[in-house]
Amino acid sequence: MKDICQCEYERETSEQEYQFIRNQIVYYNLSSQSFSSSTLLSSHSQLIDSIDDTIVRQNILTQFKEVAEQSRMVLLNLYLKTAEEQYEEYKTKYEMIINRIRSEQFSNEHNTKPNK
Repeated sequence: MKDICQCEYERETSEQEYQFIRNQIVYYNLSSQSFSSSTLLSSHSQLIDSIDDTIVRQNILTQFKEVAEQSRMVLLNLYLKTAEEQYEEYKTKYEMIINRIRSEQFSNEHNTKPNK
């Protein structure tokens, strides 16, 4: 019983983590969460702003935004994939325990029936 409770807890927790990460991805895809309004961009803006050539400065700023956004999405998708794999692992483990218990119950019932 202890194993099944622990496994159910792990399965539930991993499912909630998966849903949380999915919600975070939706949140970070909102236009209000773009890198133009990010503190990450403003912390590097002094260095970028020190470039005199406006075309070069704009190109670097654009590349910086693109790399940062791509990195964020790759990382979030990696988190999501990992959470999904963990959930599937715990789900399978839980199902195996349930099947083992059912099998043991069936075996016990079958062995305790009187022969006629």
